[in-house]
Amino acid sequence: MSHTMRRVLRHRTLVVVIAVGALGATLWVIPAAAQTTPAAPAPSCQGETIVVLVDASNEPDLYAAYLLAGVLRTGCLVDAGNRSGVLPADSVALLATSTLTGGFVVGGAIAVPATKLTQGLIWRRAGGMDRWETLRIVGDAASNPTSLPIVQAERLPETQSPTRSGQSAVTGFTAVSAGSGGHSCALRNDETLVCWGGDTAGRISPPEGKFSAVAVGAWHSCALRTNGALECWGDNEHGQASPPDGQFAAVAAGVWHSCALRTDGTVTCWGLERGDLVADSGQASPPTRKFTAVAVGWSHSCGLRVDGTLECWGSDFAGQASPPGGQFTAIAAGGVHSCGVRVDSTLECWGADADGYRTFGQASPPGGRFTMVVAGNRHSCALRVSGTVACWGSNDASRLISPGELEVLDAGVARPPAGKFIMISAAGGTHSCGVRVDGTLECWGSDFAGQASPP
Repeated sequence: MSHTMRRVLRHRTLVVVIAVGALGATLWVIPAAAQTTPAAPAPSCQGETIVVLVDASNEPDLYAAYLLAGVLRTGCLVDAGNRSGVLPADSVALLATSTLTGGFVVGGAIAVPATKLTQGLIWRRAGGMDRWETLRIVGDAASNPTSLPIVQAERLPETQSPTRSGQSAVTGFTAVSAGSGGHSCALRNDETLVCWGGDTAGRISPPEGKFSAVAVGAWHSCALRTNGALECWGDNEHGQASPPDGQFAAVAAGVWHSCALRTDGTVTCWGLERGDLVADSGQASPPTRKFTAVAVGWSHSCGLRVDGTLECWGSDFAGQASPPGGQFTAIAAGGVHSCGVRVDSTLECWGADADGYRTFGQASPPGGRFTMVVAGNRHSCALRVSGTVACWGSNDASRLISPGELEVLDAGVARPPAGKFIMISAAGGTHSCGVRVDGTLECWGSDFAGQASPP
């Protein structure tokens, strides 16, 4: 069923009529008699997961922001302040709302500079060469806002950029990644890295410098520097820790291969092509289309196309690389299953729901509305719109107690702690981690190498 929303925005000399339907937006700019521009409603960000940031003094950009907020169904429309000024105090408080996970900037980098973007949120920008082009860009993206390019927040040189309420500039964290080989890494508020757990191949010794994202694989890790370059460390037997040059917006790490999203929307992968070390699976050979996100599993990879549909490549013996149709906002690749968040915020998973001996249910997600999803080997987790975490699948972890003898333990891998989080990671084989709304870290599940004991 087609849903259409019509919004009329009145300027002193123009009437802007925007109709949003299933296939996009139609925009008319019509001369009008002189009239008073109505006052903008007070923003409400409590309980919202998405924020729209705009210079409210720029009327065409404000019109575009109204449209985008309507499409996203968010009441969190925040004033970025004048382009030459700082964020208003009220806006700083709104951007610190604990439930927010992502944001959309309306206007170019001059109108709303990256230094006004909150650290720890995933930002996308709708900005044209002039104000009216920005409005048209938003209209074109109305059917799939995730097609807008990702931008990185930048820290002000003379002061701290806005961060989550309760976070310290040094001790708080904005992101965490749990690996499947017994180690984890996190990104501090000051944009430095820290890792913990098993230290074979130097995998918990990250490089120095400033970073904007981190991804942990089995025995290696990769991170995105604030200048857009990649750096990896740890085991490099198959070249999985030797990233290419260039400018990137996101990175993902698996067992023997890694992938990254370039700033032009294309995906590049490196490392082993054979997921089972015998037959070529093509896990490191992405399609040439453009994407807005990429995820890496054990022997397959998946990407979110600019039109919101999914595409996977690599091993598909359990259907893990055969995604369903429809539009999505997030994607995750696990051991032999994958999951995604649909545009209506519901979850869908595909691939193996068992390991050949027992059914664990890692591909059978719960109902409800979610903002992100992550996939491990035999478990998955997702972040509800309320900020709480739901996990499903296996709670087990195993350890070798004698040659040929494994002890199976109930490690609580799929039993997350209570409370609210801003992001989670479940790429760990038998553990998961998350960043709480106060910027602290918490991990749960197996801790045989200290991977679930964060700083």
